[in-house]
Amino acid sequence: MQQEEYANLVVQTSKGGSMPGLTRKDIEIGLRELGQALHLSKLDLQGLDLSKLDLRRIDFSEANLSGVNFKGSKLNGANLKGALLIKADLYEVNLDSILPSSVTENLISPLASDPLYITDLSDADLRGATLKYATLRFTNLSKAILTGANLAVAQLTGANLTEADLRWANLDRANLKEAQFAGAIYNVETQWSSGLIPLLTGATLVN
Repeated sequence: MQQEEYANLVVQTSKGGSMPGLTRKDIEIGLRELGQALHLSKLDLQGLDLSKLDLRRIDFSEANLSGVNFKGSKLNGANLKGALLIKADLYEVNLDSILPSSVTENLISPLASDPLYITDLSDADLRGATLKYATLRFTNLSKAILTGANLAVAQLTGANLTEADLRWANLDRANLKEAQFAGAIYNVETQWSSGLIPLLTGATLVN
């Protein structure tokens, strides 16, 4: 796919068109040509290798990202509203200050915009991921591997963390109101928000 053709397809997509059969090379060309203006919303990208890419502020809203390999990529400020990330590999991904919708330069706080409603991160590998300040309200994180993940000050109101692996995770100052932890596991190294009693959440302490 030539760069000009790719740019034209991106324009078509932004107007409601489609972009079938994208490859990692296509994404790399799009990033090089359009940078953060690249829109990948509503596309089927499942199974792609997008590891070690700079994907900051890219629009992935409502895209199918199931099984995508994001290992070591930068996703700061990316739009993942409504995205499907079942079994996506986000090992050591930087997702801090992730935002659900368009980002403006004068946005005062990463917590000021509408939340990511019903984003599906179930079964996602988020080991060591940086999710500090992330807005993940009502996000499905069931069975997600969050070992060593940094979720400090994250907005997790109503999030589904059932059967998640929270060992060594940092949940310091995270908003966990109405979050679900049934069947989740944690260890003595897991850091919780002040005032929260882990044993009362339904999570299980393991060695």
